[in-house]
Amino acid sequence: MSRLVILSYILTNLILSSIYPQELEKLKNFADNLREEGEYYRAITEYMRINSYFPSNKYYTDNLLQISECYYRAGHYIEAIESYDKILNYDSSNWNAILKTIECLTPINDFVSSNNFIDKHLNNFQGGKKDTLFVLKGINYVKLRSFEKAKSNFGMVSQNGALYEKSIHYIELLDNFSEKQFKKKNTSVFLNLLIPGSGYIYTGRKQTGYSSIVVNMFFGYLTYLSFQNDNSGSGYLSGFLFISFYSGAIWGSIQAVNSYNKKLLHNFSSKFKL
Repeated sequence: MSRLVILSYILTNLILSSIYPQELEKLKNFADNLREEGEYYRAITEYMRINSYFPSNKYYTDNLLQISECYYRAGHYIEAIESYDKILNYDSSNWNAILKTIECLTPINDFVSSNNFIDKHLNNFQGGKKDTLFVLKGINYVKLRSFEKAKSNFGMVSQNGALYEKSIHYIELLDNFSEKQFKKKNTSVFLNLLIPGSGYIYTGRKQTGYSSIVVNMFFGYLTYLSFQNDNSGSGYLSGFLFISFYSGAIWGSIQAVNSYNKKLLHNFSSKFKL
């Protein structure tokens, strides 16, 4: 009886060992095809199914990477980061997961978290990989408008490394860039207090500025005429409109400064790429 049980066990294992690789490869190819066709959510389901059915399969880590990539391509950056984090929990030096996590943090403009993440893993690498992290950290600081910190990180790149010339070029770009190119909110507000609409002109929006000046002059003059002619009703109405447009010009010019500086920083930081 015991021999029969042993033979049955061996036979069962032989059958399963022949079926398992075929089934695994079939599921893996199916999931990969879904990913390539842009069926990201279905692909995620299949990769999860493989890792669930075959927790010791040879594609386990790659499946997690593909799940993360699918989330990234679908625009779900937080979910992608969480998936990469699962890999880093048992393989803290997985270079692909580290680079992809940094890449996921870029579209959501979370450069502070990106730099904190880099600091956490920086000492796990040496040579070219460490230089890469220094450059990525420097680029993040450029986008945060912390230019001195950016130069400091670019300066950490090894002189014998492949990224050294690029880091020197980036330091030169920062040295040649003047902070004076950024517009100041206080200046914009002051100009608008003197001449409503001039703050727009200060940020390069001349047409909006001239239009604002004309509208404010119109309602200001209309308010003056109304009270001069003892037409208080019309005066109060035009006065209210004047104050509204006057206040709107001040607030609008502040937003114009923000928009101008954001665009300037975006154009400048776009010169910094790994």
